[in-house]
Amino acid sequence: YVKTMPESAVKEYILPLLWEHGFQGYFAGHMHCYERFDFDGHLVITTGGGGGGLEPQERCDDGLAEARHQKCVHHHIGVELDCDQAEVWARDYDGNIIERLILYPDGRHELQP
Repeated sequence: YVKTMPESAVKEYILPLLWEHGFQGYFAGHMHCYERFDFDGHLVITTGGGGGGLEPQERCDDGLAEARHQKCVHHHIGVELDCDQAEVWARDYDGNIIERLILYPDGRHELQP
């Protein structure tokens, strides 16, 4: 007998465990696109634009209420750390910034212009 995890396992089990233990953000690959979510004030980024075929844009929009930004484009993520914050950015392969955020030690995050 093999028990499979529900589709929402990350949301229901993993994220609460991470937040309970002081993690400020969760980065994962899954969809072949860039996605940023806000789960009860916590930053979640899916980064899957590194080289394979991209999802059609309409497939990226999965209707989750927590979704804040979704873009199907080849991209990479960067994180610059200092003592008080982390700057997180996503750039497409032409160098254009998709998004830039500041992530604080208490888990708050702000979108930057």
